[in-house]
Amino acid sequence: MQAILVREFGDASVLNLETITVPPISEATDVLVRVEAVGINPVETYIRAGKMEEAMPALPYTPGQDGAGIVVAIGEAVTKVKVGDRVFIAGSKSGTYAQYSVSDETQVYPLPAPITFEQGAALHIPYKTAFISLSRAHARPGQTLFVHGGSGGVGVASIQFARAMGLKVIASAGTPEGLAFVKELGAHYAVNHREDGYIQQVLDYTGGQGPDIILEMAADKNLANDMQMINPHGVIVVIGCRGPNEIDARQLMAKNATIKGVLLLVLSTEERIETFAAIVSGLENGTLRPVIAKSYPLLNASQAHVDIMDHSLGSHGKLILLPWQ
Repeated sequence: MQAILVREFGDASVLNLETITVPPISEATDVLVRVEAVGINPVETYIRAGKMEEAMPALPYTPGQDGAGIVVAIGEAVTKVKVGDRVFIAGSKSGTYAQYSVSDETQVYPLPAPITFEQGAALHIPYKTAFISLSRAHARPGQTLFVHGGSGGVGVASIQFARAMGLKVIASAGTPEGLAFVKELGAHYAVNHREDGYIQQVLDYTGGQGPDIILEMAADKNLANDMQMINPHGVIVVIGCRGPNEIDARQLMAKNATIKGVLLLVLSTEERIETFAAIVSGLENGTLRPVIAKSYPLLNASQAHVDIMDHSLGSHGKLILLPWQ
């Protein structure tokens, strides 16, 4: 099969397309999936660059934990899925940047018929991150949420979950197209975070009180601004941070506000079960619909890694790899 292999940590050029053997079923609960689409996430660029000590794989490795496809083989103890089932992948033993991937049966979930494989590949990390973030913030109907970066994969998922939960949603984007996009997704109000004055716009929209919850995708740039905006007793959830920053903790103290971080590597079993029940239910009832921004053949994985980190492109939705193109 064709797969991406990383033989050394470094920039995007270390993503090499190679021919390797199909990963075997080695455990009784293993599931082999023919991968039709692969979700690309920023965390995979950090791991590839050797910048995530808590999640460093042994070399060589195939990246990816997100995907969707068709079950082609199962271990003798598997009861959750059968050969021929359409599934989305939420964790992989062998990596999903490949034509075939092996997962434990606890890492594959049914993909309802209206959802495409490309949409299925956009589910795992973005929608799990969004749901866990809102849960950690104890989001309640009627509260106001500011999604600071609403046009990417996690932003899309956050807006959809929040609207389904009954929150009032403000979302930011960096282009006029992005602003229109988040409004189409369901945001009640949109601001351009590249323009001066967006903080005041958020405050004005909330009657000077600020949002109850802020989901932050780039805390190294925006955390100080978030602390200025947050409602007294509000919660800032840090989803992404690409470097250190400096804040005045007195602002946090003055508002009795809270900053929480989200790292998917340390979820409890209960959180995982609750999260995927919510995702599958949302797919079935139509409240969750992943949006695909762009697809790439597996050969172009390096370019996809460059693009996902280039904020100037203003991606509207999820970036996807197609292993069979």
